Amino acid sequence: MNTARSDSRVRIDGVSKHYDADGGLARPLEHVPFDVTDGELVCIAGPSGCAKPPLFRILPGLDDATAGAVYL
Repeated sequence: MNTARSDSRVRIDGVSKHYDADGGLARPLEHVPFDVTDGELVCIAGPSGCAKPPLFRILPGLDDATAGAVYL
């Protein structure tokens, strides 16, 4: 269970993204949790294909998460 800090500005609580793809169900994000507080600098980095764009679309509400929630 992810417990958010009371001073969180952004809270990602168990976000998952699933969609139908050729050959079955794609699951680019699975139960992603993190918090960002005032004054904190956050960098989300990773290799090509590790689902950064789906997370960046879910954060501002451009795309819906399959599960979990984003709190601003």
